[in-house]
Amino acid sequence: MSDIKTILESAKTQMEKTITHLESELAKIRAGKANPSMLDNVFVDYYGAKTTLGNVASVNTQDSRTILVQPWEKSMLTPIEKAIQAANLGFNPQNDGVLIRIIVPPLTEDGLFRCCLI
Repeated sequence: MSDIKTILESAKTQMEKTITHLESELAKIRAGKANPSMLDNVFVDYYGAKTTLGNVASVNTQDSRTILVQPWEKSMLTPIEKAIQAANLGFNPQNDGVLIRIIVPPLTEDGLFRCCLI
């Protein structure tokens, strides 16, 4: 009887991890609305070490189509901009010397089709 309880607890733990992972992956889907988690997988060269964008800058949304990235250090603007472009997310970051603006383009029919296939 205790073997069954152990198996059920293990299965429950694994299922909860799976659901948590699925939720985090679904949050990254581009649905035409700006979401800071779209940049979670962007790594910046921070003095020779690959560091996540969230550790070198503040990432917020200004409105439903604009993501603002404000680095903790002004010298990190160019490396952050290059890292966003290198991540190949389809965004064109705009550096104004203080922060980086990312305008999330609206979904096209092709983008909507791909989103639904995932």
